[in-house]
Amino acid sequence: MLLNYYIILDYDSLLSFLPFITIFSLLFSLVLVITIKITDGRLLLGYSYFLPFFLKLQPGHIVIYGRTGSGKSNTAKLMAAKISRRLPVLILDWAGEYDLKSFEKLIPGRNFKLNPLQHIYGDLSEHIDFLVDLFGDIFQLSDPMKFMLRKSLKKAFKNTSSPLLADLLDTIDSVPIKSYYDHETKMAIKRRLTHLVEGYFERAFSGMSHDISYIFSRNIIIDLSVFRSVHVKILFNLILLKMLYDFVVSQKLFSSSVNHVIIIEEAWNIVPYRRLDYAPLLGERLFAELRKYGECIIAVSQSPVETSWSLAKNARIVIIHNILDKDVELIFGLNVNRPTSKLSPGEAYVIQDTNVKLVKFFEYNKTRDFFDKIKNVRFNRIFGKRKTTVDSHDQLPEIEFYY
Repeated sequence: MLLNYYIILDYDSLLSFLPFITIFSLLFSLVLVITIKITDGRLLLGYSYFLPFFLKLQPGHIVIYGRTGSGKSNTAKLMAAKISRRLPVLILDWAGEYDLKSFEKLIPGRNFKLNPLQHIYGDLSEHIDFLVDLFGDIFQLSDPMKFMLRKSLKKAFKNTSSPLLADLLDTIDSVPIKSYYDHETKMAIKRRLTHLVEGYFERAFSGMSHDISYIFSRNIIIDLSVFRSVHVKILFNLILLKMLYDFVVSQKLFSSSVNHVIIIEEAWNIVPYRRLDYAPLLGERLFAELRKYGECIIAVSQSPVETSWSLAKNARIVIIHNILDKDVELIFGLNVNRPTSKLSPGEAYVIQDTNVKLVKFFEYNKTRDFFDKIKNVRFNRIFGKRKTTVDSHDQLPEIEFYY
């Protein structure tokens, strides 16, 4: 009888602890799953309802859309901070909004210079064709202007292997005039390009201050807010994309995994809207080519109708913050219970493959949790060992977990 009493008492005590045991088991399982996913290269960026939301990077591009104040730049900063612990990240900061830890900030004309005509790799004639298309698209050169510019570029590269913009303008000046029309063509080119070799622009475009491999192997922010001219900002963006393309092609870096990430703000300037019967512009072509070489491009823009249709249609991941409902329906045909125009700051729909999730992203300056502090983790499993790589800027001691 007494034995039966003790058994009942122990059983009742066990039942009273059951809720605590269940909660502890759930929390332990959640922590274990989060830790394993983080070490597998996934990014913990927020939560979807009550579950943590992870994002896995793949070669290709990601687009982030949202109106001003919707949280799209916060999402980009959060992703940059998380990715930079594993991979080098280059941020082309259009408006000077980025100031992230462990990133080196380069300011054109001060501690960073660029030569737009620099030939890195490949056939010289193809490089000249690219430059003609580049200046032609940005400064709206006519076909006769492009022809004269091409002749001048060929002559400039014949005189020196790395001509500067000032050398190009001198070469254009030396082109013989055969008619009044030739004179007008020459003057039209000079009117569009002369400001690039004057004042602050001259310091920014006066040569290469950094090796290309340095720029694409570290966490770097290039602050383009020092330029007031939209044309010059676009020129800087496209030149850097072309240099990145030449660099990865020269290294033959074909990869099925992500090796480098680049974030482009105000991407509608780089990949603008075009009609379907028009040929893709340079920015759109570079986006398509870079994905073959393990490059992940994160494009940030306000609306999908402002960018090329292929940017949204071919993106691996689309993140939609608060934008007009009709824009979402037109481009994506998204049918959701909660309209995108009703999303709060930081909330977004994430489209990956055929899956759509409503996600609340963390705020960048508040993501100081336990998992963010683990930069160098070694997991010793019962079934084997697995190590993660260490970034050059990480100086924390190694932490071991056993499970």
